[in-house]
Amino acid sequence: MVLKVEVKGAASLGKQVLVTANQVKEARRYGIKANLFILNSIKVVKSKAAGEGINRIECWNPSDDSLVPTMFKHSIS
Repeated sequence: MVLKVEVKGAASLGKQVLVTANQVKEARRYGIKANLFILNSIKVVKSKAAGEGINRIECWNPSDDSLVPTMFKHSIS
């Protein structure tokens, strides 16, 4: 089994993060064990960033109900 790790950062508590369609596809792929790490409450002071906590989701397999479309690719004909 392949272990895949996705790491995200958030200035908020990290209850919502942006993920790409490819990241979701990879997490759902058979034979993949995906873990999602979210560094939350990130603050930047004097060009240095630090977070206050880490949310870890083991065996991350995002359901359709947890995904909200936020962007579309529009082709101009």
